[in-house]
Amino acid sequence: MAATSTVRIGEDAHELVRSLARETGESVRAIVERAVNAYHGHWIIEQSNQAFDRMQAEDSEAWAGHQAETATFQDANMDGLADEPAYPVREVSRRRSPESSGEEG
Repeated sequence: MAATSTVRIGEDAHELVRSLARETGESVRAIVERAVNAYHGHWIIEQSNQAFDRMQAEDSEAWAGHQAETATFQDANMDGLADEPAYPVREVSRRRSPESSGEEG
């Protein structure tokens, strides 16, 4: 088993994590780990966006090179499949609420 650490969080956040654990059936640990990983992913994207913004504002030559490289791949997904008929997708039945079906719940 991996080593663990204790992290203090506010009571509101703790109650939210406990509520999510009850609703999802996941452990509190799994929910916190998933939240940290999601936050990390968002942080990486934000850092990347800021770096592109700086490049555009501060280095026009590098920005032009980036745009040229991006244009190279602009039509990379144009593989002719748009001309093919759509793949048939089985319709997923949706569960109707008692209000919409006229039934009492």
